[in-house]
Amino acid sequence: TQQALNDVSFNIYPGEIVGLLGANGAGKSTLLKIIGGSLMPDSGSVAVDGQIIYEFSPRLSIRKGIISVYQDLNLFPYLSVAENMFIDNECMTKTGTINWRATTAAAQRILDEFNLDIPSEMTVANLSFAKQCMLEIAKAIHEKPKLLLLDEPTSALCESEIEWLFFNMREAIKKGTTIVFVSHRLEEVGEICDRTVILREGKLVHDSEGKIDKSSIIYHMVGHDVILKKKDEAR
Repeated sequence: TQQALNDVSFNIYPGEIVGLLGANGAGKSTLLKIIGGSLMPDSGSVAVDGQIIYEFSPRLSIRKGIISVYQDLNLFPYLSVAENMFIDNECMTKTGTINWRATTAAAQRILDEFNLDIPSEMTVANLSFAKQCMLEIAKAIHEKPKLLLLDEPTSALCESEIEWLFFNMREAIKKGTTIVFVSHRLEEVGEICDRTVILREGKLVHDSEGKIDKSSIIYHMVGHDVILKKKDEAR
């Protein structure tokens, strides 16, 4: 069996956006799933505010304020947008039944607050994949998590949707959320991340104290300098 991660240890500080980078197979998604509680590590620990987490489950991580948005979205396609946003947390009537009118209205208020042109009564399966991604991101940020884990959230988004994401990431930081952001697009990392953690073949190879340039990122990701040639030079 292949070891996905080996002796990876780093700190994440309040109110920062940390880029988690590495080539395919470097262990980024595995690490996010451990922090988010969906995978249990064979050894090692995760500590939040100095308290070590011994039990790994998504529910427990959410209780600790850790919310994850993975590439395989956690939405129920045949339920409405409002049902997805308030699952297990619907607005109730005095008699203990679900007040669907209030739940749908509350969901619409959140969608409008995030400038998402999505009707809350619409079935999720009828949304484009990009809109589904934005819905899950808005839902996660609305929870005001202590730590938000975003696994390649820009891969399905167009330029204007990425601008929407970056605006909302910056707003979340102002309200006290810390974000770990995985992306293969190095320009994005330079634009949005305060610092960068780089994995190579399951090991931590660089933990920057601030922004680092693209050529340094590539160097740490592959382990040697890479000279990029223009097309006409390469012929």
